[in-house]
Amino acid sequence: PSCGAVASLEAYANDTNARTVLAAVMTAPEPLAQRLPGYLALFRRPDSPRGISWARARRVVKELLALIQDADIQWKGGRVLKNDQSYWTHALNVVAEKAEAGTLDRPLTGHNLLRKIAYEHADKQAEADLYQKEAQARSRAHVAPITSVERDALTPGQSDPAHQGAKAQEVLD
Repeated sequence: PSCGAVASLEAYANDTNARTVLAAVMTAPEPLAQRLPGYLALFRRPDSPRGISWARARRVVKELLALIQDADIQWKGGRVLKNDQSYWTHALNVVAEKAEAGTLDRPLTGHNLLRKIAYEHADKQAEADLYQKEAQARSRAHVAPITSVERDALTPGQSDPAHQGAKAQEVLD
């Protein structure tokens, strides 16, 4: 992936790992699917004409999707927070910006930088949510919870992103 190789889709279809990676990327929820190929490219040396192997790409994608789908997120003994796909999207964007700016040490050898950025974003969001709840409690504001009927009316025809991520993980297994 991202190695500059040109081949027909049939050529990649002959490799089980390539098929699996392509299927996982295609079934990953947006906007994660857009960032995955660029993220995979960061696992190769910038001066190398070769891309990472499809077997390694499969392992990287499988590990990343598992992190994204975990119910909780934690980093270096910090508090355990509820995980959300938006934290990972943010982290992928930050890593891509670092790569474009030339401030990223390449090749990546694991997901620790991404995990750190995602956790820091989750921690900031948790603090903001707590502040908002405290402010509401102080002002005694009460907002009625949204009903399932109202929620369904807000997003007609959209599929559940968590379900899409699970589909992508199933492809890798």
